[in-house]
Amino acid sequence: MYLDLDRLDMRVQDDSGPFGVQTDHRDAAEIDAQAELSTLMMLTRVLNAQRGSDPVDRVRLAMMLAPSQWFIDLACAAGAEVEEADSGRVHPAAVDTDRVLQAASTALLSMGQASFKRNGLSADDAGLEKLQHQIGVRVGAMGGKEDKEAYWSAVLELGAATGFLLVRDYGHTWVPDPKFFGTIPFMCGKDGSLSNVFDKVERFFRDGPSEAPTFLLSLAKDAALPDGMVMFNIRPHDWAGVELSCCEPILDGDTPVPVLALVRDTPNSVRTMGKDLEGEELAELKAQALANLSKVPFELQELALEGGTALVLEGDYYAAEKLFDPDFVLGLHARLDSELLFVGIPAKGQALILPRSMDPAYGLALIERQYRDTEPRNQISKLLFMFSGGKLVGLAKVEGEEAEEPEKKKGFFARLFGGN
Repeated sequence: MYLDLDRLDMRVQDDSGPFGVQTDHRDAAEIDAQAELSTLMMLTRVLNAQRGSDPVDRVRLAMMLAPSQWFIDLACAAGAEVEEADSGRVHPAAVDTDRVLQAASTALLSMGQASFKRNGLSADDAGLEKLQHQIGVRVGAMGGKEDKEAYWSAVLELGAATGFLLVRDYGHTWVPDPKFFGTIPFMCGKDGSLSNVFDKVERFFRDGPSEAPTFLLSLAKDAALPDGMVMFNIRPHDWAGVELSCCEPILDGDTPVPVLALVRDTPNSVRTMGKDLEGEELAELKAQALANLSKVPFELQELALEGGTALVLEGDYYAAEKLFDPDFVLGLHARLDSELLFVGIPAKGQALILPRSMDPAYGLALIERQYRDTEPRNQISKLLFMFSGGKLVGLAKVEGEEAEEPEKKKGFFARLFGGN
């Protein structure tokens, strides 16, 4: 019925030039019977055609059967031409972003509230926990995206229910997705902070309880607390929040490297600071973050490898960030008696430190393997970095062919890194 929400049905051309086409085979009665779902599906298909990596300047919604006038008007407000196939009439686009956002917000709030009621659940944190379990089981039983209409209906239902609580209880509002962060083009936001509700739902369906939408409620609770401790936080180079957050690459150059973000650590979440920080305020926050690195607990374990002894750094969510404390790294130089260190950061809270005497190709193979074995949401980098004088100075270059992966001797990866 709806086909894919993230791609065009076809691309065609007329005398005015090329344009994209989305088709809909429902009649007015069928659309009106599921007005909220019809609204959100249609807006997603029309808006997605105009954004992303390969957008079209014109999009036409081809209705095979005559729809209701409200549906035509809303599609035109979203930027679509609407063609009624039975009459041949084409309604021109008449963009009205305020109308689109209002219609989407109304549909989402209505759908979210109705979901709790329809499933006999209380509209609160406990009810959402039960609802996400029920819908998650349903999506799993139907094979994920095998049935596209059922899958996207589930994404919208659970996202709408989550958003209903964020709006009602935590003062959020529905806002447009500013950068195509997810397939559904709406997010929840408050005071410039955005919650990517629908992307969270999709990750929950894919990865399970560790990505539960209820976590967004914990984030909202933390936002109401006094400011948490200022920290640095390493994120992968392709982290979705790079352009909206206060962060910078850990190393200059053409190679994509992890970024170091400024965050506040709170009981249930890590709150990333916005990119609008600058001047003395930014300098002061960076100084606080650097000072706080000394308070991070950690564990250092020696690892006997071919060519020498390496160190495994772990023991805390922020353990790897200690590599950006020069005093701490100087201690690593002394412990390994090496002026140059090869360092890998394959996953959150983990780092491998090798002395100069060891073959960097061997270290790179270790890091690449651990990176592959790490859950995608916890991956940081499969690169090998060089530290000198307590500071990051460059990337380790491995000459010749790719290094052969080391044997799993004595189970050290299983013991230290949790590998198989």
